[in-house]
Amino acid sequence: KDVASQDFSKEGTVIEQWETKVVFQSDGTYTVEFRARLRIQTEAGVSQYSVLRFPYQASVGRVEVQDVRVTKSSGSVVATPLDSIQDVTSEIYRDAPLYSDLREKHVPVKGLEPGDTLEYSARWLIEKPLAAGQFWYGYQFIESAIVLDEQLEISVPHEREIKLKSQKIQPTTREENSRRIYTWKTSNLESVSAEEQKKARSYDANRGLLPPPDVLISSFRTWEEVGRWYDSLQQGKIQPSPEVKAKAEELTKGLVDDDAKLRAIYNYVSLHSRYVAISFGIGRYQPHAAAEILGNQYGDCKDKHTLLAALLSAVGIRAYPALINNQTVVV
Repeated sequence: KDVASQDFSKEGTVIEQWETKVVFQSDGTYTVEFRARLRIQTEAGVSQYSVLRFPYQASVGRVEVQDVRVTKSSGSVVATPLDSIQDVTSEIYRDAPLYSDLREKHVPVKGLEPGDTLEYSARWLIEKPLAAGQFWYGYQFIESAIVLDEQLEISVPHEREIKLKSQKIQPTTREENSRRIYTWKTSNLESVSAEEQKKARSYDANRGLLPPPDVLISSFRTWEEVGRWYDSLQQGKIQPSPEVKAKAEELTKGLVDDDAKLRAIYNYVSLHSRYVAISFGIGRYQPHAAAEILGNQYGDCKDKHTLLAALLSAVGIRAYPALINNQTVVV
């Protein structure tokens, strides 16, 4: 449908412009420039945008809030002082802040009322790439609000070979200053609430069939490259230390069958190593040493595999990790 023929008066917010620009460097560092302009129409819209949240990973980069301003119907402008920004632990890790570097900058918007236009911009700088010389990014186009103009731009060094998947919209491509730039432009004129989306996708989620992001880009050319990268992270961590060897001997004492040894070690790791999600920089991908996990008696999924593999190695059984989508559910 044409935008001019649509009635959006009952919407809490209409996003007039939503623009994201990503610039990758060959060493794996990158920046994300973001700018938005929204028409706030109701008290519900005010409530939704009264505090802006900008998430970031403290161990690999930072976020700079550049501008937050409200334009009144009279044309007057109310700028939000940037010294009012609060830097807090991300809500999803609020109960266990020691296990994550996920943080958010919160900006309380000054003077926001129905009928106002809200504009804000921010810049993310990823200064410590998780994989040196590699980069990847995923993006989902907005479905939960009315969006008149949404744009995504991704710029990569011209010489880099990349893998790109675009599920719904195909980008335009141009060459500029030794760079290759992909641009997506779209709009969303029929909003679907987050609750409705969740309900619609619950069936697929239970079967591990959730759709991937609308846009995926990666400098990894093959899954073999990804596997080699992860193998380089775990090498040395899965080597059984004297403590690990002693524990493996204790767990398998009197057992001569490999299946019995495997079951005994698996039961120990699954029941005596507490699961804790640990999200710190490269720690999202690199496990701790097996001896450290054994001593702590806790770890995340890759840590538990590392301890399992080290214990099994100590009794002559080889184990390999399997990398899967963390949204996949096996039933």
